[in-house]
Amino acid sequence: MIILSAAAILAFMLPKAGAEAAEDHALENREEVLQFLESAFEAQTSLSEEPRSLEEIEAVLDPYFTDSYASLFLQENLSEEGNGNIIYGTDFGLYYIPFFEFTEETKVVIDPGKILVFEYFPAMNEGPTAYAGHYEGIRIEKTDSGWKVAEWLYDEAPLNILSSATSDLVYKGSNDRTGFSRDADNLKPMAGSVLPVPGLTLSCSDKRLLLMEA
Repeated sequence: MIILSAAAILAFMLPKAGAEAAEDHALENREEVLQFLESAFEAQTSLSEEPRSLEEIEAVLDPYFTDSYASLFLQENLSEEGNGNIIYGTDFGLYYIPFFEFTEETKVVIDPGKILVFEYFPAMNEGPTAYAGHYEGIRIEKTDSGWKVAEWLYDEAPLNILSSATSDLVYKGSNDRTGFSRDADNLKPMAGSVLPVPGLTLSCSDKRLLLMEA
């Protein structure tokens, strides 16, 4: 009789569960995209619960992150503890999913092969931490094993991506802090897209993406 340890069973099951989870990520609308990112963030933070083998950690991340992104995340945050590895919780760890509000403040741009999610974070000048107002974002791409987080974006990077899009990618509404209106927030074409959005134009001013009717 062959008896497998709990660790061996877990190591066998996690990659399979990850593959099945990846197949379930359709990401066809805003709600599915935000739920995917919430789950990805929960996967990252779960790694601070207890020491694990490197194989177990990689299996937890695999359903949500490309290999290159997971590698960057682990290089920046992984620590050894006892006979295993752990990621200690932090408010400013690199390559974590940003602390999105997951509300209308969180902007989602969907294209057939890639998705951009970003949000403006106002300046913080009180308490133990301080930072200037800035954008943070995530680029999700479609891989052979499903949608996965591929790039972490900071400061003007999300705007640079959007400013390279076709003139059909824009916004309507006033020049407010967040830019995109609710009805112009989803299913927008990015660079090279063939999905036009009639009546909308793109422009940038004072380092802010403006949304206005054509």
